Amino acid sequence: MAKRRAELHIRVFGASSGESIILQLPDGTWAVIDCFATSPDDPQTNPAYVFLKSAGVHSLEFLCLTHPHADHFMGMSHLVGDFQIKTFWAFGGLDPPDFALLKTFFKVDAQTSQLPDSRAKEREISRLFDAILHNNISQQSVAAKTLIYPSIGAQSNIKIWAIAPSGRHIRQYKSALLRSFKGSAFKSALPQSDHNLISSAFLIEFGQTRIILGGDVEKDGWQAVLDDKPVQSVASHAVKVPHHGSKTGYCTSLWDCLAVGGK
Repeated sequence: MAKRRAELHIRVFGASSGESIILQLPDGTWAVIDCFATSPDDPQTNPAYVFLKSAGVHSLEFLCLTHPHADHFMGMSHLVGDFQIKTFWAFGGLDPPDFALLKTFFKVDAQTSQLPDSRAKEREISRLFDAILHNNISQQSVAAKTLIYPSIGAQSNIKIWAIAPSGRHIRQYKSALLRSFKGSAFKSALPQSDHNLISSAFLIEFGQTRIILGGDVEKDGWQAVLDDKPVQSVASHAVKVPHHGSKTGYCTSLWDCLAVGGK
């Protein structure tokens, strides 16, 4: 029998409104970064779910939520419920106690917000975190300068590095989240854009190929990446643009660095 050629496949769904990225890794396993369904109660409105089911996938090497904005987590609870998840990648270096705080944040936001989808967001984030804990899924914190995949000591022809968020942005986000509460009472909401402070971004190295997945990292976050890394180290062959192509994800000096060496 001919030996299977090692290939990396990356599929992006709904990048203009909501986002999900499906990875088929060189060893044939699958992984998902972010998820969005137009109806969190109906998995058939979730393109990642539908694709994986049609491909006969039963398990995921990892499931990643880059940051807690609804257009990146709606419908993710269905993936946790219907697929065997090896590891959940936790955005922004957050730990399980922080998940409880975020659940409270979304709950109170739903009680005070006038937005029609606020209660749907609160239900889905609660279902997601509860399912992760209930299924005893291993959790991996994501922070810059970390080799996320494979685990230390494992042999693989692919490496995935976290290049964002920075430690400064993680600390800034956690402080803002804690300031939203006074004792056990909700005091004030985080501005909508502040969740992007802890958006994950990744550099994938597969052989000589380098790919950046930008999440919803905004200008200051990219500047932190550039301040931390030599220009050559972020040069890539392909980039999934940050923040759906929004101008807030544009950093003036970034693109020249990504294309160093004509890549």
